[in-house]
Amino acid sequence: MGVIGCAVATSAVLLINLVVTIWAAAHYGIEDGIGTIQNGGCDTTKTLSLWSHFAINVLSTAMLSASNYCMQCLSAPTRQDIDRAHAQHLWLDIGVRNVRNLLHISRMKALLWVLLALSSIPLHLFYNSAIFSTLSARKYDILTISPNLAMGKFFNATAVSRDPQDFGLYDHPYSGERAFEPYPRSRLIEYGLSLMRDSKNTSVWQRMDNRDCIQKYGRQFISTRSDFLAVTHGLNDSFSIEFIDKAYPKTDNGAGPSYNWMCNQYPDAQHGIFNEQCRLEVLLPKSTTWAISYDGLGTWPVDYCLSRRVKEECRLQFSLALLIVVIMSNFVKAACMIVIVYRHDDTPLITLGDAIASFLDVPDRTTQGNCVAPEDSFQQRKWTQQPRPWATKRAYWFSSSSWKFWTSYNTLWVTLAKHKF
Repeated sequence: MGVIGCAVATSAVLLINLVVTIWAAAHYGIEDGIGTIQNGGCDTTKTLSLWSHFAINVLSTAMLSASNYCMQCLSAPTRQDIDRAHAQHLWLDIGVRNVRNLLHISRMKALLWVLLALSSIPLHLFYNSAIFSTLSARKYDILTISPNLAMGKFFNATAVSRDPQDFGLYDHPYSGERAFEPYPRSRLIEYGLSLMRDSKNTSVWQRMDNRDCIQKYGRQFISTRSDFLAVTHGLNDSFSIEFIDKAYPKTDNGAGPSYNWMCNQYPDAQHGIFNEQCRLEVLLPKSTTWAISYDGLGTWPVDYCLSRRVKEECRLQFSLALLIVVIMSNFVKAACMIVIVYRHDDTPLITLGDAIASFLDVPDRTTQGNCVAPEDSFQQRKWTQQPRPWATKRAYWFSSSSWKFWTSYNTLWVTLAKHKF
């Protein structure tokens, strides 16, 4: 009955995994093997992720518990297996799952045991990883503005000098090469007008001194901020806003970090073959006289900066490939358990109580007269039915396990301890 219950539970988990995966792929869509369940606030994403992984752990616990029970039943020897082993002066384990028993049970049982064991590996590795959350990193524009515009006092839209079809120069996010993006006059005017309206709104813009500006934006990934406005007395009301650069979160591709623009005016704060790395530890002491420049567009001393506040955006996503691997492993387990139900109707000795009951009903002739035989005699296959004297021997707690076990255990513990500390 236990194996039947395990087969039913595992089949139910398989059905749930299959239905949910098909529904999610159809409902949310798949792009490059990834589906997006939710895209928005991080609090909502964290809540959904928590409950999703709670459900995953409930299903995986049910499946792996059923698998462990079936593996215990498969590796447990029957009375016939024990009789054959004793006839060859060999012993088997009862009450514990032991790989050693696999050499003395039927090949079909051993194969099913191996399949159940191997199918557990993907579940341990991939089931919880199939659904995951990601934090979105922000790209941002870098502009210089006049003090009056920063305070929302004055903006002359007709004085914006950029040509209507002008392009902005920036670092390409992946190649690191110079690239162009449309940043026309109309966009700068729109930006200036929005600053006149919102520059004093602290929920939108945060004023920071130069040191804070460098520390907040001197990061590879930024999630709670976007556009950077350098307020400079180098601009006036007749020329009050200019686009400088665009920063992208970059991967380790040799293009350097996304905040290289901070160090363009300071050669001593740059390093690397092509001066592509900005050294913040050198730049920070210069924060009071910090200036930014870009490719002949000019040099602007930074009085302070305005940083646009944004909410963190998170995504809850799933990997279709990992879910397929989980479903395949789940299918293997369900198939193995169904085979056990219909193909194996013998009675294994799973517990010590089962073994005691069996030997009381049908005594084992090969071990008669060995009531006081020591463990060594069985391990060395020196079985004899001759009388033995009783010898009192003091026992210690550590002698309950073999020296091989203690050696392996302590070696593993020391290795993990050294790795951690």
